[in-house]
Amino acid sequence: MKIPTVSDGDRNDLKKLRRVYDQVESNLRSLKSLVIELDSYGCLLIQVILNHLPDEMRLIISQNFDSKAGVWELDELLAAFKGEIETRERAGLFSAVFKAKRDGESERPSAAALYTGASENS
Repeated sequence: MKIPTVSDGDRNDLKKLRRVYDQVESNLRSLKSLVIELDSYGCLLIQVILNHLPDEMRLIISQNFDSKAGVWELDELLAAFKGEIETRERAGLFSAVFKAKRDGESERPSAAALYTGASENS
């Protein structure tokens, strides 16, 4: 299973984090299509996935871990990982909208942005 690694320096790079998640999901679907049971590789994959994430992301995901159960489940890890990525994507979207408003830009482009200035008869 080839999974890209996100270093601590890239911890805020959402594209790289999303690529890791998508690659893991794709590989898991491939294993399921080969009728390989999750129980036979789940506990091994958890450590592999965590080793490809930056320290900060591992810490955040670990906060979602239920210590009473004592054992990570792959589904729990993936849900926490996906949730963190989606939260960061929403935060990035909101900050872009607020920045645009602060800079005096409208939230959405208006029809005036499409106007080229050419006359209709030219």
